[in-house]
Amino acid sequence: MDVMRHLLFLVIPLVAACTPDSFASADAGDAGHGGGDDAEGSPDVGSGGGDGGGTCAPNDNACQGMTIQRGFCSDFDLDTAGTVPSSWTDQSTSGSALVDPTSFHSCPHSLLASLPPEPDAGVPEVGWRAYASRAPVGGASGAIAKVTLDLWVNLPNPHSYVSFFALAYDNSGGTPSAIALSHHVDQNWYIDSTDPTTPVQVELPYVPLTGDWNHMTLVVPLGSVAGPVVLTYTDDKQVTRTATSAAVALSGSNVSAALGIAALGGTEAAFKAYYDDVVLTVQ
Repeated sequence: MDVMRHLLFLVIPLVAACTPDSFASADAGDAGHGGGDDAEGSPDVGSGGGDGGGTCAPNDNACQGMTIQRGFCSDFDLDTAGTVPSSWTDQSTSGSALVDPTSFHSCPHSLLASLPPEPDAGVPEVGWRAYASRAPVGGASGAIAKVTLDLWVNLPNPHSYVSFFALAYDNSGGTPSAIALSHHVDQNWYIDSTDPTTPVQVELPYVPLTGDWNHMTLVVPLGSVAGPVVLTYTDDKQVTRTATSAAVALSGSNVSAALGIAALGGTEAAFKAYYDDVVLTVQ
């Protein structure tokens, strides 16, 4: 089975690394904890950072003129609204991951992942996914893989186990693996991995900003030299924060990115996540 087909199942096994602490409600301002998102729904029409308040100049897209030797840039601005973006593959089992014209970080489009309420299938391996993924970059092992993007997400149910974007790769044994941003049933946010040989799980020290655009960068060491997995993000107080793992040597290849929402069991509520200005580099 090729890596694209394996990507269908990358995010769901993240629960194997999760040991929920408790289900008690937490103050959204406390470090590492957060309740539900008060700003449910969608961004304002045409909302964006640096887009002139919704006005679009010709060819005003983030990837224009960008040259990346190993990797890609996707701003979805030249894609047709309501379609799966060019060079991406739809891997949804429920809902959709499509180009959206109503909200964006760079105009005029973003990628909208929508996951409706779904019942619990009662089987641990079965989950619901609204996801799109990109073909892997190259075949050689890279020293550092980095994905930078802008994410707007709502969190209508604070007790749901949901995962968002993932950096995918083949580990040294050829097993498809991924490191993803996840929200667990204990109401905490994590960086999680599915790599069976080198597991990674790091709790975010502060609650990430939801209900608005959040600029995030995930750096993953994939060479033979060990280094930390690092997520840089904006917290709910508009402060830039980092979550950092212990040093790991993942020795990965065939790097890619997956964007969307995945839920283990029932979704219990309708989730939305907007993605824009996605840049993946392998160095």
